[in-house]
Amino acid sequence: MLDSDEHSKIKDFEHSSFIQRKKMNVMKEFRNNLLKRKELIISIDAESNPGFEKVRQECVNYFSVAADNIVVKSIKGKFGRRNFVAEVFVYDSVENKNKIEPRIVVKIKKEEAK
Repeated sequence: MLDSDEHSKIKDFEHSSFIQRKKMNVMKEFRNNLLKRKELIISIDAESNPGFEKVRQECVNYFSVAADNIVVKSIKGKFGRRNFVAEVFVYDSVENKNKIEPRIVVKIKKEEAK
Protein backbone atom coordinates (compact mmCIF):
# COMPACT_ATOMS: atom_id res chain seq x y z
CA MET A 1 0.00 0.00 0.00
CA LEU A 2 1.35 3.42 -0.95
CA ASP A 3 1.36 6.21 1.56
CA SER A 4 0.20 9.65 0.49
CA ASP A 5 3.77 10.96 -0.02
CA GLU A 6 4.68 8.14 -2.44
CA HIS A 7 1.34 8.53 -4.20
CA SER A 8 1.98 12.24 -4.81
CA LYS A 9 5.48 11.48 -6.16
CA ILE A 10 4.02 9.01 -8.67
CA LYS A 11 1.36 11.52 -9.68
CA ASP A 12 4.03 14.24 -10.16
CA PHE A 13 6.12 11.85 -12.26
CA GLU A 14 3.17 11.00 -14.51
CA HIS A 15 2.43 14.70 -14.99
CA SER A 16 6.06 15.55 -15.81
CA SER A 17 6.38 12.65 -18.27
CA PHE A 18 3.27 13.92 -20.10
CA ILE A 19 4.87 17.34 -20.46
CA GLN A 20 8.13 15.81 -21.69
CA ARG A 21 6.33 13.88 -24.43
CA LYS A 22 4.98 17.12 -25.88
CA LYS A 23 7.54 18.85 -28.07
CA MET A 24 7.00 22.16 -29.81
CA ASN A 25 9.01 23.52 -32.73
CA VAL A 26 8.54 26.83 -34.51
CA MET A 27 8.54 25.99 -38.22
CA LYS A 28 7.86 29.48 -39.56
CA GLU A 29 7.88 32.88 -37.89
CA PHE A 30 6.81 36.08 -39.64
CA ARG A 31 6.64 39.54 -38.10
CA ASN A 32 3.63 41.48 -39.42
CA ASN A 33 4.36 45.11 -38.50
CA LEU A 34 1.16 46.41 -40.05
CA LEU A 35 -1.04 44.30 -37.75
CA LYS A 36 1.50 44.39 -34.88
CA ARG A 37 1.75 40.64 -34.41
CA LYS A 38 3.94 37.60 -34.97
CA GLU A 39 2.45 34.94 -37.23
CA LEU A 40 3.72 31.48 -36.35
CA ILE A 41 3.43 27.99 -37.75
CA ILE A 42 4.18 25.55 -34.93
CA SER A 43 4.76 21.82 -35.02
CA ILE A 44 3.68 19.93 -31.89
CA ASP A 45 4.45 16.30 -31.11
CA ALA A 46 1.82 14.89 -28.75
CA GLU A 47 0.04 11.62 -28.03
CA SER A 48 -3.37 13.10 -28.88
CA ASN A 49 -4.78 16.33 -30.27
CA PRO A 50 -3.53 19.01 -27.85
CA GLY A 51 -6.52 21.35 -28.25
CA PHE A 52 -6.62 25.12 -28.56
CA GLU A 53 -6.18 25.85 -24.85
CA LYS A 54 -3.14 23.59 -24.40
CA VAL A 55 -1.48 25.05 -27.49
CA ARG A 56 -2.14 28.51 -26.10
CA GLN A 57 -0.57 27.57 -22.74
CA GLU A 58 2.47 26.07 -24.47
CA CYS A 59 2.90 29.34 -26.39
CA VAL A 60 2.58 31.35 -23.17
CA ASN A 61 5.39 29.30 -21.64
CA TYR A 62 7.55 29.29 -24.78
CA PHE A 63 7.28 32.99 -25.72
CA SER A 64 6.73 34.46 -22.21
CA VAL A 65 3.73 36.57 -23.20
CA ALA A 66 0.27 36.99 -21.69
CA ALA A 67 -2.38 34.46 -22.70
CA ASP A 68 -4.71 37.29 -23.76
CA ASN A 69 -2.28 38.27 -26.54
CA ILE A 70 -2.31 34.83 -28.19
CA VAL A 71 -4.82 33.59 -30.77
CA VAL A 72 -4.71 29.98 -31.97
CA LYS A 73 -6.23 30.01 -35.46
CA SER A 74 -6.08 26.33 -36.35
CA ILE A 75 -4.69 22.94 -35.34
CA LYS A 76 -4.28 20.35 -38.06
CA GLY A 77 -3.24 16.74 -37.77
CA LYS A 78 -3.27 13.68 -39.98
CA PHE A 79 -4.83 10.39 -39.02
CA GLY A 80 -2.46 8.06 -37.18
CA ARG A 81 0.30 10.62 -36.77
CA ARG A 82 1.42 12.25 -33.57
CA ASN A 83 2.45 15.49 -35.21
CA PHE A 84 0.12 18.47 -35.23
CA VAL A 85 0.58 21.80 -37.00
CA ALA A 86 -0.89 24.92 -35.40
CA GLU A 87 -1.26 28.43 -36.77
CA VAL A 88 -0.80 30.96 -33.96
CA PHE A 89 -0.85 34.77 -33.82
CA VAL A 90 1.00 36.53 -30.98
CA TYR A 91 -0.12 40.16 -30.70
CA ASP A 92 1.91 42.97 -29.14
CA SER A 93 -1.03 44.05 -26.96
CA VAL A 94 -4.61 43.14 -26.14
CA GLU A 95 -5.83 46.38 -27.75
CA ASN A 96 -4.27 45.40 -31.09
CA LYS A 97 -5.84 41.96 -30.86
CA ASN A 98 -9.29 43.40 -30.14
CA LYS A 99 -9.07 45.78 -33.11
CA ILE A 100 -8.14 43.07 -35.60
CA GLU A 101 -9.68 39.78 -34.48
CA PRO A 102 -13.38 39.22 -35.16
CA ARG A 103 -15.56 39.27 -32.11
CA ILE A 104 -17.28 36.05 -31.24
CA VAL A 105 -20.95 36.63 -30.59
CA VAL A 106 -22.54 34.19 -28.20
CA LYS A 107 -26.29 34.06 -28.30
CA ILE A 108 -27.88 33.51 -24.94
CA LYS A 109 -31.37 32.16 -24.86
CA LYS A 110 -33.49 34.34 -22.67
CA GLU A 111 -36.31 32.76 -20.86
CA GLU A 112 -39.58 34.32 -21.87
CA ALA A 113 -41.64 35.69 -19.05
CA LYS A 114 -44.91 33.88 -18.87
